[in-house]
Amino acid sequence: TADSISAQITITSNDPISPEKIIVVKGSSQPKMSLSHASIDFGEVVVGKSAEQAVRIDNTGTADLQITRVASNHSTVTVSPTQLTIPPEQHQDVTITFTPTAAGAISAQIVITSNDPNAPEKTITVRGSSYPKISLSHSSIDFGEVMVGSSSVRTVQIDNIGIAGLNIQS
Repeated sequence: TADSISAQITITSNDPISPEKIIVVKGSSQPKMSLSHASIDFGEVVVGKSAEQAVRIDNTGTADLQITRVASNHSTVTVSPTQLTIPPEQHQDVTITFTPTAAGAISAQIVITSNDPNAPEKTITVRGSSYPKISLSHSSIDFGEVMVGSSSVRTVQIDNIGIAGLNIQS
């Protein structure tokens, strides 16, 4: 909220027509929030592991900035701290953590609620993913000539070069 003040200054002089002049003085102080990031892309993160990114919240205003809530709408994205006070012309970091629990991509929103009278809510978009990726040692196998009743064996190595568990059905 903005704190307003007003006062008046009376100037007295020996002016015979206007011996007294009044000046009205007004002013206010209010917080102003700005963010270092409007979006964060964590890229690919291993399932069960975490990646962190700091977002800097600046108070470029003239009164304390009260952050009353920092919240994520996705269970794999967390924030800390969730409430804070930032004095005028100061800043503080909020840590955003992405911990994927399954393969796939996510898109989340982090909403920061404050007492900034001009922008009481700011949103940060968060993206991240975790995928398996199959790699084969051979893309084709040539058995050559094999006699009837005989067998021939060739080996194909299967690797997961992704960051989530690879399930092979057949």
